[in-house]
Amino acid sequence: MPRKFLMSPDFSVRNRRWRKWHQGKPYTVTCAELGLPEHLWTELGSYQEANRWWEAKRREIEQPHKVLLDRIVHQLKTIDDEDVKARDAFTLEMSKIAPAVFTPPAASTGMTVGEALDEYYALQLVNSEPSSLIRLHSFVRDLKALTLPPVDGQPGAVVLSADMPLAVIDERKVLQVFHYVDRVKNENSSKVRYFGMFRAFVTHCAVMDHIPLPKNIRSRKLTWEVTTTAKEMPDWDVVREFLKKLPDRLRLYALLALNTGMNNTDIAHLEERQIDFKRRTVRRKRVKTEGWEKVPTVVYFLWDETLRLLKQEMTTGAAYALLDGRGKPLYVESKGEGGKPKLYDKVKSQWRDTLGRSSERPFTLKDFRDFGSLLLQNSPFRTYRDSWLGHTPKEVSDTNYSGFEDVRAACKWMEQVIFHGLPIRAEDEDGEATSVTNGTTGAGEK
Repeated sequence: MPRKFLMSPDFSVRNRRWRKWHQGKPYTVTCAELGLPEHLWTELGSYQEANRWWEAKRREIEQPHKVLLDRIVHQLKTIDDEDVKARDAFTLEMSKIAPAVFTPPAASTGMTVGEALDEYYALQLVNSEPSSLIRLHSFVRDLKALTLPPVDGQPGAVVLSADMPLAVIDERKVLQVFHYVDRVKNENSSKVRYFGMFRAFVTHCAVMDHIPLPKNIRSRKLTWEVTTTAKEMPDWDVVREFLKKLPDRLRLYALLALNTGMNNTDIAHLEERQIDFKRRTVRRKRVKTEGWEKVPTVVYFLWDETLRLLKQEMTTGAAYALLDGRGKPLYVESKGEGGKPKLYDKVKSQWRDTLGRSSERPFTLKDFRDFGSLLLQNSPFRTYRDSWLGHTPKEVSDTNYSGFEDVRAACKWMEQVIFHGLPIRAEDEDGEATSVTNGTTGAGEK
């Protein structure tokens, strides 16, 4: 016979959760939040974890009021050593409420760091995108063997390992991981991202009642300053010269980013049905956010060179307009088998293999999308910028928004500026017209 259920099961296909009404309030927890693998998302497979979760939650919400605790403390301070009856009364009172007031640290479950990481990854696997799982999978692998670099030929100290008991993660261990990240990672942004993942893992372990939450896990001192620099308008002569030297396929990638705001994922997922060669348009949503509510479908005008290269490079009748040399998709991602995600991005790898790493190449593919955004931001078409990027315009009313945006006029203007020397003219706050060419701004006639 299984132990009785302390919560009510609700295992419809959509929910798979446990519910409890207590003191007029509802409490719920899903099997995913309990950190269980999908094969245990059943009543018998999950009720024990649900019971443990409720027992911990009930201890938390049934702690006595602070006034009662203050009264007991005052009584302790005023009793006389000779007043045995009063002392005994106090002892009896404290014995009744102590279990709720002084909740002891979570008892050690015998779980190891490796087991806790596997549990955490299994939970993230349920709802995360494969592209996010790639980074998380690498993080989990690192944390199972977190070792400082060697010093003077001596092996580095082991910070964390898979076989360590999970109980080692306390305030001191949090500091050790912080100093490890500070020493091993180069960029501050990478340090913030990595330590943030560690924080999320430790918080998960505390929520699951595996360990007490270290008091310094959210300390503001355990962070790094990340500065961002605003991009400047490029020298369009340099950009045009760079585009001329690119192979046709890479030039098409750059022009799709500059002309239509595509990133590498958008380029790889461009479909033939989205292209109208007769009208010289592409009609699409951003791949990253196409499933979100109110993300617009945007119509772009294709420039002469973009149109020519698209006709030349496109594969007719395939699932996607642009394929690799063997007829395979340019971008593939999946959660893989056994929880090991797979991702390959041939748009990015072709750019990198031809032009070298970031420090060696003048422009990244992302730069061209940024250049287009920056050009529109400093132009008479600045109100088109969000739509051109595939974002929902900020000015529209939620109730009246049609979800359709036409930026063809902006695209035509951009082509004239970039390839035909049309000066950039944008009105400033006083209504004065200014001219911007190749990153410089000068007064112009209205």
